[in-house]
Amino acid sequence: MSSTGEAIQSAIVAALRGNPELVSIVGVRIYDDTPHDQENIDTAFPRVSIGSLSENEYGAQDVDMSQFTITVECWSRGLGKKQCEGMMHLVREAVIGQYASKPHLATTGKIVSMMFDLSDGPRRENDGKTYHGFIRFRGIIQY
Repeated sequence: MSSTGEAIQSAIVAALRGNPELVSIVGVRIYDDTPHDQENIDTAFPRVSIGSLSENEYGAQDVDMSQFTITVECWSRGLGKKQCEGMMHLVREAVIGQYASKPHLATTGKIVSMMFDLSDGPRRENDGKTYHGFIRFRGIIQY
């Protein structure tokens, strides 16, 4: 992952952790990757994790820019679909709100555009007890 990708991911995790309503639901379970500890995976709900991140560089002769997409995933059991839908709403609110008020990444450039791209779910997973939804955001960074 590029340094810009790492900065985007870190900034989004910080935005999510800075949303008190989301934290009241998931506690400390906001991850930059889905936990793979099978022993504790069943108790790690509800949770939010960063999914895929892609970045494409482009720009004009005098302006370097890149476009990125990043996916944030929401997982719920127990309170299920309704809880997962609420988490998805809070994630969208936290990420868009963060970039509306703080458009700079600390070391890599300025986010000149950040928008909601799409969401899917929540859907029941094959285990019959887990709900999973995701939200994808699209943005442009100017260096």
